[in-house]
Amino acid sequence: MHDVGSTGNTSRSTVARRATSERHFDHETAGLPVELTAQRLESVVSELVARQAEAIVETISARILQRFFTEIRARERSAPAVILVDSDPIEKIPMATRAVTALHRIEVKTVGQLTALREDDLRKVRSIGEGSVTQLVRILALYGRRLAA
Repeated sequence: MHDVGSTGNTSRSTVARRATSERHFDHETAGLPVELTAQRLESVVSELVARQAEAIVETISARILQRFFTEIRARERSAPAVILVDSDPIEKIPMATRAVTALHRIEVKTVGQLTALREDDLRKVRSIGEGSVTQLVRILALYGRRLAA
């Protein structure tokens, strides 16, 4: 689209802009064929894209590593310092007093006796409901233990 004056001719400012633009283009290409400048442009764009891709990969990698180490630290903080062995009394397990009393009622006094039970066995015990069973399974898992299958 051309700037057209009232007389229908191209305006002087448009002609001046075109001349400046063409001179600028000739100056930038330094007289090189247009194909070479297109190749150079393609090369520069490719390099920029590669740098950007590297930056994205580095950012993603850093975020993944940060999440990984944050999760490890959280696990280390929540992991109990005590190890439960079969001969330990069940009182060593942090659970509700009601659950401990109910387990004593059925003669379960050690961690080994408790881990020999199945979830279904615990559900049948009076005063141990579904919530207590779920809590006990989670607590045992924190100590690296589990109920019988």
